[in-house]
Order: sequence, then C-alpha cells, then structure tokens
Amino acid sequence: MKRFMIFYCLSAAAVSCNNESQQSSVVKSYASDLSDTTGKLAKTFLYLSEAGQIVQRECQVAAPRSAADCSKVRSTRGADDFRQAVKKDIELSQSRLNQGLGSLNKDRSQVLGRKADFERQVSDLKGQLDRLGPIPSGGNPGGFLGQALDFARTERDKLKAQLAGTSDPALRAQMQEALQNFDIQIAQLEAQAGGSGNDPNAAARADLNKRLIAAKQSLDAANADLSGLDNKIAASKAQQNIAGEELSTLDSAMERLKQSVVFDARDASNTLPSAEKQLVSRFHKLFTEKTPDCNQRTIDGLKELAIGNLAVFTSREAQVGGAWHFGEVLKPLLGGNPNPKQVETFVRAWVSQWQTEFRSSSGDRAAARPDFMGVVDRWKNASGARGIDGLDLRIAPFRLIAITNRFDLRNPLISGSAGESRLVYGLLEEPTERPQDEGLAVKPFTMIFEYKVAVASDNDLSKWLNLWHDLGTLNCSEGNCTAYTDKLSSITRMFTKKEGTLLRSSLGQVRTNEIAFGSPWEQREFNISNAGVNSRLQQVDPKRTPAQSVNNSQQLADFVNSISLENIKISNYEIPNNMRAAKAQVFGANPEWKVAVDSDRARAFNLNTCNGCHSGDQAVIDGFYHVSPFKGLGAASMSSHLKDQELPRRAKLMAPFLVAPECGAGMPFDARLAAEGQRMLSRPVH
Repeated sequence: MKRFMIFYCLSAAAVSCNNESQQSSVVKSYASDLSDTTGKLAKTFLYLSEAGQIVQRECQVAAPRSAADCSKVRSTRGADDFRQAVKKDIELSQSRLNQGLGSLNKDRSQVLGRKADFERQVSDLKGQLDRLGPIPSGGNPGGFLGQALDFARTERDKLKAQLAGTSDPALRAQMQEALQNFDIQIAQLEAQAGGSGNDPNAAARADLNKRLIAAKQSLDAANADLSGLDNKIAASKAQQNIAGEELSTLDSAMERLKQSVVFDARDASNTLPSAEKQLVSRFHKLFTEKTPDCNQRTIDGLKELAIGNLAVFTSREAQVGGAWHFGEVLKPLLGGNPNPKQVETFVRAWVSQWQTEFRSSSGDRAAARPDFMGVVDRWKNASGARGIDGLDLRIAPFRLIAITNRFDLRNPLISGSAGESRLVYGLLEEPTERPQDEGLAVKPFTMIFEYKVAVASDNDLSKWLNLWHDLGTLNCSEGNCTAYTDKLSSITRMFTKKEGTLLRSSLGQVRTNEIAFGSPWEQREFNISNAGVNSRLQQVDPKRTPAQSVNNSQQLADFVNSISLENIKISNYEIPNNMRAAKAQVFGANPEWKVAVDSDRARAFNLNTCNGCHSGDQAVIDGFYHVSPFKGLGAASMSSHLKDQELPRRAKLMAPFLVAPECGAGMPFDARLAAEGQRMLSRPVH
C-alpha cells in the first residue's frame, strides 16, 4: 500500500482552503504509516467538498498550500454517495473481521484441547521414567561417550538461547528442527550410557525417552500454534476497534473535506491516529484513478499447481545440469558442491535405514527392506566405470515426474507461511545421463522433496503466488515451451537454491512411496539433519498415520470421535504418541482405515492418513500413486483424484490471494482461509 500524507488546511481567519485565492494558509501536516514497500514517490491528490460533490484533483507540486496548486480535476463523486460507499466499506471490514475472529476463536479452543492432551502425555511419560529409577552408577561414563553427551547438551542449550532471541518464522522453524534432532541424539546417547552400566531397564528407558521427546515436540507445536492464534486474535480485535472508531468519526471526517484533504506518498511520520489513517486510506481507495480488479482469477491447475505439460519434463531443465535434475536438487542439501565420496556417504547413510528395522515412538515397527542398497551399488559401479570414486550425480538413477505448488498447506497462524513446494522423482532401474528420455525402465518407487516456503509477511503472499499464476499465461507445447520452463525454473530455484530475496525455504521432509523392495506398498518419511556435507536424512514417524495395530479398534474410534469434523477436515490434530506408525502401508482395503464413527468423519480421517489417501477408494493410479512413474510424464501420470478433486480445491484456496490487497477491504488473509473451512495444515497428496 502507498504511504499517504494528509494535510488539513486551516487559515488564521478560519477561511476554507477550497478558496483558490487563499495563498497564505497555515498547513498542519499528519502522516500515516501505510508504507510503500518500493520506496517510490507517488502523485499527490487533493480531495475537497464543493457544491455537494467530492472532487479529486491532481496536484502539480509535492506539498500544495492551496487548491490553486492542484488544478487538474481527475474525478468527482456525489457527497452522499461517497459517504455511503465509505460507510459500506467500513461495515464490510467489520463483518469480515467478526467472521475471522469467530473462526480464530474456534481454532483456539481446539488447540487448547490438543495442548492439554500433550501435557497429560508428557506428565505420564515422565512418571513412567521416574518409576524406572535413576540410571545405575557407571551408566554415565567418561571417555568419548561422556564427552559426546556433554557436547550435545551444551550445544542444545546454546541453540535454545538463540531460539529465544529469534523472531524470524522460517529461521525459528529451522532452529526448532535442529533442537529436535539434538533431543533425539541426546536420548540415544543417554540410552547407550545406561546400557554401558548395569541398567536392566535400558531398553525401556530408551523407548520412553523417545516417546517423551515426540510428546514434547507435539506440545511445543501446540504452544506455537496457540501463540500464533493469540497474536492473530489480538490483531483482529485491534482492527475491530479501529473500524468502530472509523464509523464514529466518519461524519466529522466528511466535514473536514470542506477544508480539503491531501494524500501524499512522501512523508513517513506516524502522528495521525490509527482510525483516521485507515479512514483516509479508504477515501483514497474509493477515489483511485483505476478501480482494482477484484474478480476471482481463473487458475489453470495443470500449469500453476501441478505441472502437467509434457514438454516441461523433457526440457533441458530436467536433464543433467538443469534446475530440476536430481543432482542439482541434491547439491544444495550437501553444501552446494559435494564431491562424489560425500554424495556416496549421504546416500548410503539414508539407504542404510532400510537395512534394519525402524521403530516409531509407539513401538510400531517398519521391517527391513535391504534390497534398496543394491541400487546404490549399481550406481557406484557405473560411476567407477566413468573413473569416479564415489557416486556421480550426473548419472543419478532418478527422473523428475512432478512439480507441485502446495500453497494449500500454509499455516495461517504463521505470518508469511506459503505452504510447500514439491519435486517428485521416480527411481530408474539403471543409472543414466538422460533420465527424462523415453523407454527407460523404472521401479515402483517414488521420492518427494517437500520444501517449506515462506515470505516476509502475508502482504507478500500475492507476489509469490502471482509468479505461479503468471505461468498460466505462457504457452508450453513441444518445441515451444522455453519461456514457460525459464519462468518455472526461476521459481523452483527460489526454494531449492534459495535464489532471490522474496522467498525463504527449507527442506521440510522427504517421503518415499514404494513396493520395489518389499511388500506391501509402503511409505516412509525422513527429516534432514545437520548441514552441508554432513547433512543426513533421518527416518521419522509419518504424519497423521496411526499404527496398523489400532485399525478397526475402539481406541482409534474413541480418538477420532474426540475430534470435531471441522478439525479433521483441516487436519487440526495429531496422532497420539502411543498410536503412531513407523510406516504407512496399503493392504488393498477400501477404505484403508476402519473407524467405527460416522461416515463423514471416517472418510475425512482416511484422507488425512498417508495410506488412506493412497488407497483404492481415492482413485489412485497404478495401485498406489497419485503421480505414477509408469504412465509417461506430465498430466498422464496423475490420478483422477488429483486432477479432478485436489486441483480444484487448491485453486479455490489460492484464488483470493491473487487479487489486489485492497479487495480484501480490511479482512485479514487468515480469516479468508478460516472462513472457508478449507485450510489443510497437512495433506498427503502430491
């Protein structure tokens, strides 16, 4: 929004400034803090009431002292009509603010319930640990293990202190992830310390510590949501008060138009009361030279949300050296320019997690699938044949199969949150320098890089989303897609390589979806830890997916029944630690989860789980996929559920953010989402 400066012109003899011969008026100036982020100068306009009309004049000087300095009449409106338009605009703001506050307060009530549940879990787990008693003497040795434990605790405390002094949302999220990794490492070291002594409860202690860490993380997330909600509620209440004051001062403000009101973008002082600043900004908005286009935009889902153009996936950007090649996406995660040995260390550390059993915080197990390491060995041998010691990223056996804009996953409680942006890859049978070529053999295995993205504030969301929306205006067909791919690659580099200043990004998680190395179909989830060449992908519990052992149980039914249908639909809940899965598997049931609750709750809950979303009743493709590695590239690889249901839903959420900010007329962005009841904080579909 532009920065406005308002001059109320008063003469010593109380002569009105609309007398063009008045040259010696005393000027008293006020200014708003509605800053122009570009810092550019704007035109100055004079508004005054003349013979029942409100007149807008363009001024020839930056600081006019009388109407003579603003001789060009730009527009006029009837005074009564203008007053009614301003009043209607204020009342529209009030209505939308009330609606938004109602949704925010309802969300707050639900988050308070979640917080209480997690507090009970933390208390219960601490009690169980206390009942095990202290670690026996000798269980916390010196030497390397003791040094490692001391170091980890010290670094964790330092990071906690840094977090307390950090306000940047994206940086806070990264630091919180690092804290969680420290907690996991400390728990593992403490378990080793217990096992090295004479602790008969070492295994139980380690399991309880892991579950306690998960419960504390969930409690921290609930507290963060609560804090965000409280901030939003306070801001909305403040806006309510301002709108009320605007309405009460409207008549006196209209009277002052007889003395003239000047809008200027050159001053930055903050002396004008908030209600007056907002009121005069409404005057200006209702008198702008060009009325903003507030019509809802038409969104091309296959150009702007889930890229469906075949020419994109066969372009130079998807091949070796291009922005979307697997190697170019992996490099930034390893410091930017890793050598082949460092790549091999990273990949083998990741794949090695399939070599042994993985246990979730509830004790659920993901059985080993050791055959995955054979893929790495073939990649290693092919690299060696090229004279490379390690893994050559140029022949990485992965091909790009999808690029998606997941703005619908934004958390409206975090200012500037823009959801996720994702790249999906399929696994090839053999390493190759031409992964996007036709005729290559593929495995039933996909891998998704899911980036958390954010802008500085909600006011910048339209800038980010209009970059995607602009793709809809560009042609993309075989042999004529360069402008489109250039634009799209510049967008993706903003989150994969952190190019530009508009966007902040971090890798949220990596998920795999496969039946290549075992049966049944299985999804696993991984978080990135450490940084640079020491980065590692660590397996974690998949989001909002219970352990198979509670399927069709009263325990699961009671849990789902405890959540309102509205909160299930917007994913405003977490699976309790004692029910979390280590993996998500599909056994061919339709629906995957049998829950003895009403059908609407059961369907919504199924859709929020990884395996429920990928089960047969969700119109998947090739058995388990919403983006299949077997059906060619582009739109042909997408399930009908993704194309016919998901993309229209996502377009509906994106559309309000594409219009000019003034079209919101005072309604907070978050209220737009909350009022629709369509917000999804997590959604498994690509």
